[in-house]
Amino acid sequence: MSILKNPNILAEQTVEMCRQILSGSEVEVNDHSYNNGKMTVDTYLCEPRLVTRDKWQNILIDELKIYKPEDFENTKSGQ
Repeated sequence: MSILKNPNILAEQTVEMCRQILSGSEVEVNDHSYNNGKMTVDTYLCEPRLVTRDKWQNILIDELKIYKPEDFENTKSGQ
């Protein structure tokens, strides 16, 4: 089992936050609890996905299209 932080969603949110900053708009955040040791930093947390042995192919290949089936040809689970 593993946790997936979808890089596509992270990139989309980063671009959106940069647009908000550059346009002078209020930046959308959804969390106010991250403390870096000096201050509390407002953040936008993207929802992680739980990837299990039973769901990895459905999530990574079929749904999100992050990988292709051939990327797993030489792995035990990809056989």
